[in-house]
Formats: sequence, structure tokens, C-alpha cells
Amino acid sequence: MVESTYGTSFEAIGTESLDLVVKLDRATNKRMRLDFFTKRFEAQQKHPEAFISMAASRAGEMIGIVCCHLLQGEFGSDDRVAVLDALAVKPESQGHGIGHELIQHLITKVRESGGKELRTQAGWNQPEVLHFFASTGFKLAPSMILERSTQDVDF
Repeated sequence: MVESTYGTSFEAIGTESLDLVVKLDRATNKRMRLDFFTKRFEAQQKHPEAFISMAASRAGEMIGIVCCHLLQGEFGSDDRVAVLDALAVKPESQGHGIGHELIQHLITKVRESGGKELRTQAGWNQPEVLHFFASTGFKLAPSMILERSTQDVDF
């Protein structure tokens, strides 16, 4: 466990924290992702070297989470790349640097794991999320994500 100058502690999390993580993520992101986090923590238990999950706590209460997975040989490079899967800070704790601290601790862990880059994605219609990521040093990637419905495909 690491403690910041603001009295926030940061520690690794896993399956034992599933209910708290799901509740915090739902309060922050307004979605119920029980299946996502259940599968994620199961995969993390099987391959702990491929995942980083941390919680920020104050006075024993979880107030933020960050989760990423590590990939090798993806995105056209042989370097190890971390992909940020989940970030949530309790709504009443937002605006106090918790998210920035979580990202900084995550970057430290990614470097320790041999990661050279941290990637994530956000919707263009989420200006507050885009602003947050920009404020933590993320920049627009040179590639675009393309998608196409598989409904009514006739080739």
C-alpha cells in the first residue's frame, strides 16, 4: 500500500473487492458492469502479470479505482502496451486530484511491468472525460477506431 500526501492510500485490488468496484463504477459511470468486472478479475486471478488494478481509499473507504491490462505485440509494435479499461472516482470525491493520482500510480506500475505506453478511449461526446485525460497527459492517437454493424451484411 502507498499513501499520498493528501491522505489517500493506493493498493492493488482483485476479486475480493468486486462488489465495491461495481458499486463505485456504477455511481461514476452510470452503468452496471458486473459481468465486465467479474470476468476481468477472474482473468486477473489466472494471469496476474497481465493486469493492474488499484483502488484509492481515504479513511478506509474506497473512493476511486483504475484498471488496465497489458498487451505485447499489439498496435503494430513489439513494445508492451497498457490499455486502461476502467477509471472511476466517487462523484463527491471528484475534483480533488484522486483521478490524477490514480493515473500517476498506474503509470508507475505500467513502467515497472515493462510497459512503454498507456492507451485508452473515450467518446467524442464525453467532453469532461476527454478534458480529464488531456489534463493527465493523454494525446490524440494517430489512428481511428472504425466500426460497422454486422446486421444485414451482404457481401
